[in-house]
Amino acid sequence: MSKELTITETELPVVAVREQVNKIQELMKSVMKEDVHYGVIPGTPKPTLYKAGAEKLGFVFRMAPRFEITKTILENGHREYEIVGTLHHIGTGAELAQGVGMCSTMESKYRWRESKKKCPRCGAEAIRRNKDQPGWYCWAKKGGCGAQFPGDVPAIEKQKTGKVENPDIADVYNTVLKIAKKRCYVDMTITACAASDVLTQDIEDLSPEDNSGNGPRNITPEEGREEPKQEPKQEPEQKNGAPKDQDRQKIINKIGVILKNDKFTDDDRAKVRVEVSVTKSNIALEALRAVWQIELNKRLDDFVDDIPGELTAEQEKKIDEVAGTLFPKEK
Repeated sequence: MSKELTITETELPVVAVREQVNKIQELMKSVMKEDVHYGVIPGTPKPTLYKAGAEKLGFVFRMAPRFEITKTILENGHREYEIVGTLHHIGTGAELAQGVGMCSTMESKYRWRESKKKCPRCGAEAIRRNKDQPGWYCWAKKGGCGAQFPGDVPAIEKQKTGKVENPDIADVYNTVLKIAKKRCYVDMTITACAASDVLTQDIEDLSPEDNSGNGPRNITPEEGREEPKQEPKQEPEQKNGAPKDQDRQKIINKIGVILKNDKFTDDDRAKVRVEVSVTKSNIALEALRAVWQIELNKRLDDFVDDIPGELTAEQEKKIDEVAGTLFPKEK
C-alpha cells in the first residue's frame, strides 16, 4: 500500500495511520523550521501551522489545491473574500479534503489607521504644538520641513487624529484576498493530513504581528494587560548566618569522606559525581548522602554510623582535603 494520502473504499490499517503521523512529525523535526513553517504561540497547547509549512506538507504528500473565490462588495469601498478550497492527490486526482477561509477589509487591522496631524506644507506627520508661544511647528527631527505656524492654524487644528478609517482601503484588496486564500489553504491541509491533534491554524491570526507581513494588529486592552511582575525570592540564610551554598559544600564534603573508603570503586565515585551534579536542593543532597552512608554500612559492618556533628578545626580541614579530590567546589 502506498504511504501517500489516498482515498480508498476500505479502512486504513492502524500501521498506515501511524506511519503518516510519524512522517509529519519527522518533517517538522528535520525540514520545517520554527517561526518559518510553524510557530508556537505562548499559552497555546500546540504549534500553529503557517502557509509555508502547509506548502511543505502539500509537497510531501503530493497534494494540489483548487480554489473557488466569492467576492462581496461592502459599503464605503470595503470588500470581503470567501474562499472554498479542495485538495486533490496529484497522482490519482482523488479529492482529499476541503477547507474554507475568509477575510474582509472590515477587519480592524485593515479598516483603521492611526492618524496624526500633517504639515500643510510638506505633508509629514511631524506637527507639534509650540510650548512657549501659540502656534505649531513641523519637527525636522521627525522627518518634517521645520516650518513654523504661529497663532491659530485651522488647516492643522481641524485635522482628525487618532483612530480613523483607512483612506486608502483599495491598497489592501490584494492583501485581504491573499490572507483569505492562506487561511483556506492551511485549513484544508490540516484536514487532509488529519493533523489537528498536532497543529492548529486560527491562533496565527491572534498573534501581535500578522504572519503575512502586514504589520501589527490592534491589541485589545485585555490582551495588552501585563501580568504583575514577581519579585525574585531571596534565598534565606541559616540561623548561624551561613548561606545555603556553604551548607551544600558541607554535605558534599561528607559524601566525599564516605566515598573515600576503599570499599567503593572508581566507578562508584564517578556515579556519585554525576548524581551530585544533577541534585539541586540541599534536602535532596542530604538524602543522597544518607543513601551512600547506608550502602557503606552494608559493605563495612564496623564503619561508624555517621560523621560526628561537631568537628574540630583539624577534622574540618581533613574533610576538605579528602572531599576536594573527589568533588571540586562548585562555582
